[in-house]
Amino acid sequence: MMKKVTEIRFIEEENEIADIWMNHMFTRLFVEQLDLPLHLKQEVLYELLHKNLRKGE
Repeated sequence: MMKKVTEIRFIEEENEIADIWMNHMFTRLFVEQLDLPLHLKQEVLYELLHKNLRKGE
């Protein structure tokens, strides 16, 4: 049996939109794991996302 080896390389570049999107995605995944009522999850998500957006200004 032959094994195929694959190398993955990344090009580092600044992509502000991708950074915002990834931040939003990870924040949302984190908040979804919390054992909170839906309305509290919504408030936490809103606060975290707006705090991160303001920090990036």
